[in-house]
Amino acid sequence: MFEKAIAIFSVIILIGCSREDPKVLKEEGLKIDVLGAASTKSTSNGIPTIWTADGGSSTAFIPLNHDKIWLSGAHELQSGDGRNLVYFGTELISGRARVVLFTYEGKKILSDEVNLTLMSDRQEHLYAHHTDGQGNLYLHSTCQTTGYRSISYVYKIDNLLGIEKLDMPVDIPFELLKIPTGLISVKATYLHGSMVINLGHQLRGMEQVRVDLTGYAEQLVHSAYVNLMGKLVLLVSAKGKEDKKPVYLLVSTDPETKEVKRHVLNLPKERYSFGKGMMEGNVLFVPGWEKSTNRAFYFRIDTQTDQSELSVNRTDLETDPQLPLTKASFLQRINGDIYVGGEQYGKGCYWKDGKMVSLESDPGVIRSYPIQFLPYRN
Repeated sequence: MFEKAIAIFSVIILIGCSREDPKVLKEEGLKIDVLGAASTKSTSNGIPTIWTADGGSSTAFIPLNHDKIWLSGAHELQSGDGRNLVYFGTELISGRARVVLFTYEGKKILSDEVNLTLMSDRQEHLYAHHTDGQGNLYLHSTCQTTGYRSISYVYKIDNLLGIEKLDMPVDIPFELLKIPTGLISVKATYLHGSMVINLGHQLRGMEQVRVDLTGYAEQLVHSAYVNLMGKLVLLVSAKGKEDKKPVYLLVSTDPETKEVKRHVLNLPKERYSFGKGMMEGNVLFVPGWEKSTNRAFYFRIDTQTDQSELSVNRTDLETDPQLPLTKASFLQRINGDIYVGGEQYGKGCYWKDGKMVSLESDPGVIRSYPIQFLPYRN
């Protein structure tokens, strides 16, 4: 795997803490399926699909009505009885969208499971999801209940398929995270020369953190994470007001004290798009692609620092030079290796060790894309 460092590396001395990526003992016999969707001319939203490790693909893992189901992901129950996956997303039922869970017990409409009355002519939206260290799955949803009152809430699903509703401040977030004091939803509001981070705390209600972005315009938050120090870390793109060139920042804040720190990433002035990354300890891995060229990559960024400028390690991903656009949409660490999922010119693919693997589809498929890797023991 080819890695190159961009710009100047900051030297940071840590006492009793290694900055090297953890060494992982490889597990033998591990296989990886890929969950995603494939679209045909008659099913433009995409049919939920699993590309299997042994070759081929399957759509038989959930019931029929595939063209009315939008899968958001899968979750493995920690039951100790072998592989036990559940799938979650939204389904169009009698003309209305509802959040659903597909399990070994069958399909569950979650609002029915918790006796939540939703207006029959209103759509239920699934905006974010999160899994904690105990194997609980959290799904952040919004809809309108009796009297057309807007509500936000989280469905919590435990390892025994117990389902409960947790009330949340009303908001439309792009991220749901868990901190020691409870769940928080994350949303950004953009102002002139600043940005407001709206934190919907499960217990404390709506809280706001203002971030000074003087000198920048066209701010956009791409994703949010919580590091080992308990800091909320946001990846932000912007443009310099004077030179109009792209700038990329990490904004970190303590959800309890609301202290804010801003870090500029030492990157070339290219136009990047970013997918969903992951935080390992205090190290952020985030995939992305260059808008002006057919080049994809993932970045490694150490967030345990007070430096105003941060160095970035870049790992380039193999692309087919004959195709015009590649997207690196998400990544996961599996068995010590980083796998990146994405698309090349509208067809699903993934990368291991930077090498691209295409996800084969039937001739009638006009677009396909992965959303999650599903590792399992053979």
